Amino acid sequence: MTDHGRFHIQDLEGLRKEIADRGLNIPVSEDLEVLADQVALNGVTAANRFLVQPMEGFDAVPDGGPGELSFRRYKRYAAGGFGTVWMEATAVMNEGRSNPGQLYINKGNVGRFKQLVSEMRAEAREKCGNDIAVILQITHSGRYSKPTGIPSPIIAHHSPVLDPKHNLPKSYPLVTDEYLDELQSRYVEAAGLALEAGVDGVDVKSCHRYLVSELLASFERDGRYGGSFENRTRFLREVVEKIMAEYPGLIVTTRMSAYDAIDYPYGFGVSRESYKVPDLEEPIKLAKSLADSGMKLLNISIGNPYFNPHFGRPFDFPIRGLHVPDEHPLVGIDRFISITAEIQKAIPDVSVVASGYSWLRNFMPYVASAVIERGMGKLLGIGRGAFAYPDTPNDVLKAGGMLPEKCCVACSACTQIMRDGAMTGCVVHDSEIYGPQYRAGRKYAPDRLKDEAKRCRDCQTPTCVNGCPAHVHVPDFIKAFLDDDIAGAYTILRQNNLLPEMCAYVCPVEVQCEGCCIEKIFTGNPVAIRDIQMGVCRLARQAGLTGLRLSDDLSGKKVAVVGGGP
Repeated sequence: MTDHGRFHIQDLEGLRKEIADRGLNIPVSEDLEVLADQVALNGVTAANRFLVQPMEGFDAVPDGGPGELSFRRYKRYAAGGFGTVWMEATAVMNEGRSNPGQLYINKGNVGRFKQLVSEMRAEAREKCGNDIAVILQITHSGRYSKPTGIPSPIIAHHSPVLDPKHNLPKSYPLVTDEYLDELQSRYVEAAGLALEAGVDGVDVKSCHRYLVSELLASFERDGRYGGSFENRTRFLREVVEKIMAEYPGLIVTTRMSAYDAIDYPYGFGVSRESYKVPDLEEPIKLAKSLADSGMKLLNISIGNPYFNPHFGRPFDFPIRGLHVPDEHPLVGIDRFISITAEIQKAIPDVSVVASGYSWLRNFMPYVASAVIERGMGKLLGIGRGAFAYPDTPNDVLKAGGMLPEKCCVACSACTQIMRDGAMTGCVVHDSEIYGPQYRAGRKYAPDRLKDEAKRCRDCQTPTCVNGCPAHVHVPDFIKAFLDDDIAGAYTILRQNNLLPEMCAYVCPVEVQCEGCCIEKIFTGNPVAIRDIQMGVCRLARQAGLTGLRLSDDLSGKKVAVVGGGP
């Protein structure tokens, strides 16, 4: 490992020096013409080698169809010159959604997906003079399922690495083989709907530890979907084969995590000695099996953005809630290039998507061109960089290069919005839309609220309590929140106020609890009591701790409750 470093590269000479000083094998080419080449994708031709990676926006309408910001995002990609648009993770069933705003394709909304694809193609033809290849990623979120905003994990195996992240006990049930058997048909059905919507292909998502990806690492699972390599890869292989058989004109592919960076036997593509060392024997074996089944396109990813978001995923400076990785970003890029190159070498007739270059900013095309020239990949996938700079292909192919001031700054704010449950996009370069989303998500994020809670002085005679008409004991509920005792904090809030969440919305805290906070005197900035109360109430609601608890000794009488607006 080498120390993390900020991006301060001024020119290609400086980039080459940075690479050489660290003994890395990142290639660089000043000839960008290869990026303009057309690419044959199993019956469909991509206009160039630029490909948008499936970055989720979480901006679906309630029935799972694409929302207004979905249309805006994808039409910008089409107008920006991308040859291939790889549409974001779209659930095959409601309970498999990772977020209430995640796309979910079904019979009731397929028309809206069709409208989106049609408008994307029209935009590409009008602005760029060519059609685009469109791939839709279909998925089940598995342990990250949260269709109503409340975590509802569906797990393939127990993991001492990941289970604690979700507070899952050893007794938490595993998804059954019967469920997985039935789920295969839901993927096939979703593929048919995607074809009806007008896409060129579907991606059976097998990355980032969503359900199919988790199955690949289910070494300790019993039954048809665990243990042996054949069993662990069964779901992916059989779904791919079934879709190919049912819809022979559809491109079928997968975005696969070739290296999880999670301890063996809980991670795929990792050495038994250390999770920091890739072992590509099984990922290459799986890639060859998929190629033998007829797959001509493969998208490679590494790491798990929920567990180790920056191991192999370079970023530049920390924002609230994220840590600085202990390696230089170029080391992560070198790792990603090496893994992708090994897989491409093993399946030379398959178009492998090479990505992970956004940290390089305006030098991205020079590295990507060199990778493609050397046969280490055939398409350039751009993820968060496309959020920030949707017209990258046009600037590279028509203007000769990327403008530094338009590039992704690798801040990972788009990742933070996702974690905070708001709609996702580039906070820096699309701030009018996503700046408010970022701030709204951060306002009630637990880590931000804990920073606020630490400012409470736990006064002997709390002036905030005196300022509250209900005399809620503010320091006690704040202390419980800091101790991660959400049930205790919520109980304290409800002792004197049965509607604490509504109260947090409507109380004039600036003249009550916060108005009387001693920190207002010292700094002019009182502890954000309202925000902490709101956060506690939301977490309590998600944990099922809210609502009226009836006595076991019921009278049999009925009660009419008359409500009124505050």
